Amino acid sequence: MTQRPDTHPSRCSVTQEHRLLFNRRMNDGRTQPVCAAYVIDGPLDVAKLRAALGTLARRHDALRMYFPVGDDPLAMAVRPDDEASWPLEVVSLLDLPSGDERDGRAQTLLEAFCDRPFDLASGPLVAALLIQISERRNILGLTLEHLVCDGISQTLLFEELSGLMAGPAPLTSASSASSTSSSVSTGQGGPAACYAAYSEKQRHALGPDSAPVRFWNEQFHQHGVYPPTLRPSDKLAPAPLTTGPSAHVEVELPAAFSEHLKEITAATRTTPFMVYLSLLTYGLRDGLLDDWLGVVFMESGRRGAETRRLIGNFAFELCAWTPLDPDDGIHDVLGRVRDSVATSIGHALPLWWATRRYVSREGARETFDPSRLDERFTTPWMYFSVSDPRANPLKLPDAQVEPYPARVEIPYMRTPLLMATAVAGDASTKLSFDFAQGGYDPAALESVLASAAAAAAELAASPSRSASPAPPSPSRSASPSSPPSPPSVR
Repeated sequence: MTQRPDTHPSRCSVTQEHRLLFNRRMNDGRTQPVCAAYVIDGPLDVAKLRAALGTLARRHDALRMYFPVGDDPLAMAVRPDDEASWPLEVVSLLDLPSGDERDGRAQTLLEAFCDRPFDLASGPLVAALLIQISERRNILGLTLEHLVCDGISQTLLFEELSGLMAGPAPLTSASSASSTSSSVSTGQGGPAACYAAYSEKQRHALGPDSAPVRFWNEQFHQHGVYPPTLRPSDKLAPAPLTTGPSAHVEVELPAAFSEHLKEITAATRTTPFMVYLSLLTYGLRDGLLDDWLGVVFMESGRRGAETRRLIGNFAFELCAWTPLDPDDGIHDVLGRVRDSVATSIGHALPLWWATRRYVSREGARETFDPSRLDERFTTPWMYFSVSDPRANPLKLPDAQVEPYPARVEIPYMRTPLLMATAVAGDASTKLSFDFAQGGYDPAALESVLASAAAAAAELAASPSRSASPAPPSPSRSASPSSPPSPPSVR
């Protein structure tokens, strides 16, 4: 791939399209930051941290990206590396008299920081906040606009940040940063890749007659134009189109489940992702209007050395349709989910690209009316992800760094989606839903998660049982088994 000059207008990647158009269509000044927060106990060189963040911005062109407003609604541009910026704001709470006051103030600052919108038209689309709790205790918050970062990108960035902080001195000049950046090759002996070239390559591979596009068009025709619909019954969502301040419901899965997860995945030929999704699917069977559940999930589309240059949103957004049967046990559901996810990954391509073409009937045309997003974003749907705070380790010299323990994201739901998350820890896993207050029935979601916890206990008790897929059933009437213990809600 050929390096383009910085600031040259280009088209954003397929995986950026829907986020950019959605932000502009909503026109409410909000964006979609990706946040991370850490507690740092020990010495911290603030000047070195500031310089290291600047080095990362110079090193990765996606971190210098912005989306100018003009004739092309999908245009993006990249600032030259000598204009790179990763702003770091430092706030001291040392004047507050008590530790409780400092912790409470820090939580408020972090929530506001993670909810702060970016200026997409001019950037920068990255920010950092350092809160000084005491002389040797700091809280570091990092946000990146989702248009330029995903989970895989976060891991790579924090690895690089750790390396810069551990070195004798981070890069400080634009020329040295550019030199380091250009030394990262595509893995094939070629020059360093830029995001614009990646975007062009991605679009070229997604012709309207390609096998993956044909596959997804068939799926849309069978299951609906906007496939990841939840279609909740009134048991689950009496007013599913509500948006606004978010609510949170969660349940902790049995400890034995986390202990035996590797055995479960080996015996059932699955991944932890598939197991967590199966637990939620099992719990949701009695709250839906039809016999199929469509779920959007993410699968990384880029790995390896090239990704260290192409930091940005490379995840493929995929969808799995899973048949639901009230008579299925958790092992049956696990088999169905396994095959559904495997099929979706087998046709890996950004889902929104195929959705756009199917709905607009545009074929290979590159134009799109953002008003079409109205239907897409007023339909209840579920988005599922697995989060592991240990996956983004930040390491600093002579300091102990731990993930910030409290929630700071998702203060406001811009769509009526039901966001499902599995958070894996050292000894336990939590399943949770985030949703707009009033949009879903918290008690019904508690029941879903409690049923999932009961299914997890069953899997842990018999990890050697194999999961074999069952044929789809057109009927559904029974309820999942009663829960062993209620989940928590706030």
